[in-house]
Amino acid sequence: MRRKMVNNRLKMVIAILIVFSLVYSIGFITPMNSDDYTYALRELSLSSVKMHYLGWSGRVVSDTISTSLLKFFSPHIYNAINSAALTLMVLCWTMIPATLTKSSPSPYVMIFLFFLYFIANPALGQTNFWLVGSANYLWTNMFIAIYILISIYLSNGKKSNLILFVYAISSIFAGCSNENTSLVVVLISVAYFFIMNRNKYLLIGVFGSAIGAGVLLLAPGNLSRASTIQDWYN
Repeated sequence: MRRKMVNNRLKMVIAILIVFSLVYSIGFITPMNSDDYTYALRELSLSSVKMHYLGWSGRVVSDTISTSLLKFFSPHIYNAINSAALTLMVLCWTMIPATLTKSSPSPYVMIFLFFLYFIANPALGQTNFWLVGSANYLWTNMFIAIYILISIYLSNGKKSNLILFVYAISSIFAGCSNENTSLVVVLISVAYFFIMNRNKYLLIGVFGSAIGAGVLLLAPGNLSRASTIQDWYN
């Protein structure tokens, strides 16, 4: 039994390395383009984040990630970090059903989900290898996957101060993801809270995701940005 567990862990490590290597091999040859240049030149300070929030967008999390990666790291390094984010997201997907069934995560499931993601994603380059795009879609979905996984851990009775802290942060980040997922995360949080017999620890996720969604959707920058293109959306 112990040998079987060791073999499974070794296979999981190999699966993780395969996913990371394949993603990085593409990211390595992907040049900067479009908004990458704008975000690389942005100042990263509280005042600039505030100005961006008030005048352009409520995507505080993704915009800060894209600027940080482009400003402080060389292309090889930020592509490695970005590849790690995609790998972590797929790993979380693999662990979610395993955690629900209280079984070991399968390396074969991870490889299957990875290739399914590549095949089924209609905008693979824009959401994973273009860095600003990945910050808005890959990274935010990674935070959602982490948040859901920790929610299941907590409902299984696995809790500690560190897990609760990470859970609180991930719930806010998951809620402040992007406009088409934020409210879905809040609804899932509320539904899971009641499904799990009102587990008090899951309330952290309910309030955290609601706060994150509020920060995103109620940003003054959304209205300011919309006012410049009234003819388009009217």
